[in-house]
Amino acid sequence: FSVSKNSGRVFIYNSDGTACNSNFDIEEVISEDTADRLLDAQIKRSAKKLQARQIDFNTEGIKKVICPIIGKLTKSGSHTKPHIDKCCVKEVKGFVQSFLSLREVEKNNLKE
Repeated sequence: FSVSKNSGRVFIYNSDGTACNSNFDIEEVISEDTADRLLDAQIKRSAKKLQARQIDFNTEGIKKVICPIIGKLTKSGSHTKPHIDKCCVKEVKGFVQSFLSLREVEKNNLKE
């Protein structure tokens, strides 16, 4: 995963560093309620972090993000669709949970 400094979009890469041709805004993969709570915390400059258990995900948003990745990997025949689907969803959720738990200064250091 790589976060763009300019747009804030998250780009996904394979383990060998090649681009997966898939990117997303964090707001696309979290629920509206979670996005509202996140925005509220930013506006109030609250030191309270959004805990992982407070993050609700948008399943349809995650499916849109991982669809190109799953299609590419299943065409190669190296993996089965259910296995890839499960792994990709887990990776996206794990990244988002970790990223949102960071302080703003830490997020800025991660961006390109």
